Amino acid sequence: MAHRGPHFDVAYSRNVTALVGKTAQLNCRVHDLGNRTVSWIRHRDIHLLTSGRMTYTSDQRFISVHNPHTEDWILKIRFPQRRDSGVYECQVGTTPPIGHRMYLSVVEPLTTILGGPELFINMGSTINLTCVVQHSPEPPPAIRWTHYDEVIN
Repeated sequence: MAHRGPHFDVAYSRNVTALVGKTAQLNCRVHDLGNRTVSWIRHRDIHLLTSGRMTYTSDQRFISVHNPHTEDWILKIRFPQRRDSGVYECQVGTTPPIGHRMYLSVVEPLTTILGGPELFINMGSTINLTCVVQHSPEPPPAIRWTHYDEVIN
């Protein structure tokens, strides 16, 4: 199918998962943009966050990043919180405007010990504990075991 004018590369996932506190990135690739402007809009409150490289929100966690040698327009959200989850739209200033919506899920990892939270064993017995980490888009860099707030091996 031949495209005329700006159009989105929809190969990127429309669903993005980020960890609470770890910078989230929404990537929008626009082909044949020409002299049009790319804006990012948060749907929850229909708030214009950025237009081009300009930021239109007082929330300094939001920034638009564009490398002039690429077709990528990235919305970065520093220190995201769960309340930042929702629909964001990358919009091109055509008449009428065209948009590509994405859903951001900001998650907080949840850890549990299999069979827990309390285990009863005989003194001197060997115990094998399994830690399950849920709601993490990537493996944690490290897991630290503690007993009464003391780190153990």
